[in-house]
Amino acid sequence: MRDLKRLLTGTVLAGSAIGGWFHQPAWLLAPAAVSLLFLLLEDRAVRGQIGAAAWASEGYARFLVGTNLSLLLRNAILNAAILAIASALHSALGG
Repeated sequence: MRDLKRLLTGTVLAGSAIGGWFHQPAWLLAPAAVSLLFLLLEDRAVRGQIGAAAWASEGYARFLVGTNLSLLLRNAILNAAILAIASALHSALGG
């Protein structure tokens, strides 16, 4: 799962740079949607593995959701910054 998260993060950051270069602010919706879908799928998979286990496992599942939500927020802010920088750079270079 961690390798998949790294791949998604890298792809989304590169996409934000490309989206900014072409002045496409609508791109910011795609990474958030993909991250939220990943969060929901991972939560469902973890809760499916937990099954009827002890309450501590439920706490771990909640911890993962909280961690993933914070990563989603961090990536959304980072994507917006990269998009703005790429857009400004393209404009400054005469694009």
